[in-house]
Amino acid sequence: MWSLVLPLALLCAGVYSQNAASMTLNSDGSSLFATKLGLAHTDNNALSALLSKSSTGAISKGLALDNVNGHGLSVSQTNIPGFGSQLTGAGKLNLLHNQNHNLNANAFITKNMPNIPQVPNFNTVGGNLDYMFKDRVGATLGAARTPFLDRTDYSAMGKLNLFHSPSSSVDLNAGFSNLPPHSALNMWSLVLPLALLCAGVYSQNAASMTLNSDGSSLYATKLGLAHTDNNALSALLSKSSTGAISKGLALDNVNGHGLSVSQTNIPGFGSQLTGAGKLNLLHNQNHKLDANAFITKNMPNIPQVPNFNTVGGNLDYMFKDRVGATLGAARTPFLDRTDYSAMGKLNLFQSPASRVDLNAGFSKVSSPSFNTNWQPAGGLTFTKFWG
Repeated sequence: MWSLVLPLALLCAGVYSQNAASMTLNSDGSSLFATKLGLAHTDNNALSALLSKSSTGAISKGLALDNVNGHGLSVSQTNIPGFGSQLTGAGKLNLLHNQNHNLNANAFITKNMPNIPQVPNFNTVGGNLDYMFKDRVGATLGAARTPFLDRTDYSAMGKLNLFHSPSSSVDLNAGFSNLPPHSALNMWSLVLPLALLCAGVYSQNAASMTLNSDGSSLYATKLGLAHTDNNALSALLSKSSTGAISKGLALDNVNGHGLSVSQTNIPGFGSQLTGAGKLNLLHNQNHKLDANAFITKNMPNIPQVPNFNTVGGNLDYMFKDRVGATLGAARTPFLDRTDYSAMGKLNLFQSPASRVDLNAGFSKVSSPSFNTNWQPAGGLTFTKFWG
């Protein structure tokens, strides 16, 4: 057994150097929470503790030593349920850094220690070249080799910074690899390097409770994380009375446009990953008209049922923020199913701190194997604002 010894009580973690926390949402439905806590520093070097936990149950802990010139070393141990453990040593060498360009070479070696009978320990070695232009757009080319499995993994990823402020950043990573379809490296991810303890410090916050006509209910929160003059970044959290739990991020623009990404775990089904966008078409003293669109990747854990997509959108109109209507449709090609909805909205109460809204209308399902007539639907939503 090996151990990592922190040269400072963990109670002191975060006293020195810059600290960061991140949440990564992957398109396979998995997620990763990670923290980097400053332990000590000199003028040229900073020592940090690394802690992370994946939704798959893997837990990692380690130490990182970062140099002021962009170089770095790290060592970490990861416990993986159902497999065993890994010990990884990694190094980073900054090859170029100026106002516009940043180029790093990264290398690692991992000792895999499975607790599977008859399977010996084995190593994986690899590295990548990581380039960024003005800290906004970049690319990574990487490879890893596992001789025991006679396996080589390749990846080519693009990176785009969607939001940046002194306290937070949102980055989109997308690309390709030759890894199995459910590997995290073959997925795009959204990373928020901001401590969740800071949620609600910036921007307006909201919490809502919706009571639906079918007897179900939904509790949701939107917590401001950071903002500039034109954009606001928020965390999204919700829980349904059916047991579904959703978490995500939203980026809202001062002109009424917006983007969001969320992951939902549904008991008895599996998970969903949804990306959505909102475009404001009209906004004045009396009228507001938005066009909304989304795509959802459904990932059921039901045997013999593959992943499948649902795409849809709606037009949402409000008059003087008091009365309005929404017309929407969603299509699921795998099920050959189309859902339609036509809803009316009425604001019953509004103040700077809260509002109550009534939604009522009809919905319809159309498919070769299952059709419904227009069925009534509705709900009552109470929303509380603060911050």
